[in-house]
Amino acid sequence: MQQNRRDFLKWSSLFGGLALTPMQLSSNLLKTSPMVIKWAGCNVNCGTKCPIKVHTQDGIIKYVSTDNEGKDEFDTRQARACVRGRSSRYKVYNANRLKRPLKRVGKRGEGKFMPISWEQTFDEIALKMKETKDKYGNEAFFITYATGTTGTIINRCISGPWARLLSLYGGYLNYHNSYSTAQITNAMNYFYGGSPASDIGLCVLQNSLSFLVPII
Repeated sequence: MQQNRRDFLKWSSLFGGLALTPMQLSSNLLKTSPMVIKWAGCNVNCGTKCPIKVHTQDGIIKYVSTDNEGKDEFDTRQARACVRGRSSRYKVYNANRLKRPLKRVGKRGEGKFMPISWEQTFDEIALKMKETKDKYGNEAFFITYATGTTGTIINRCISGPWARLLSLYGGYLNYHNSYSTAQITNAMNYFYGGSPASDIGLCVLQNSLSFLVPII
């Protein structure tokens, strides 16, 4: 019994010396900021634009999670991001990410660039667009299918800002269909009465689900 008491006092004195005072404990707690969760959109170039949850601490992304809200119903279903969408953190902090405009100073393919300001970038792009339009016409402006990321604001869709800008500038040469959904897009007109990308297509698709009957 006395041995146990001596062991208790020995270990108590040891941990008592290591214990933090209330002032030290409060100071350490203040150094740790709470985790902040913000909604964002996936920027993977697939067109789905899944919602993702970005978990940040002190302004730094710790990890990205997918949508876990809603129910398994048409109007409130979960839009769960894939592994590529949940790995967005690695693209944000990638060492090869360009953080400012670069202008080529050598020949094409030499890999020689110099950083320039955004103001100079906009001025040079505007000047080049004017020269191209005056010399070749608006047919020389072509928005190809693989231009930009469809998951962000700056995309190549027909309703995107680049298409809007060039339409106001006199027009542009557009592409027809796509390399991955050409057959599906045309088949949608016969199956559902419209493309799922349009409001009428979504409406027809939603209302047609309750009228589907098995074919005998």
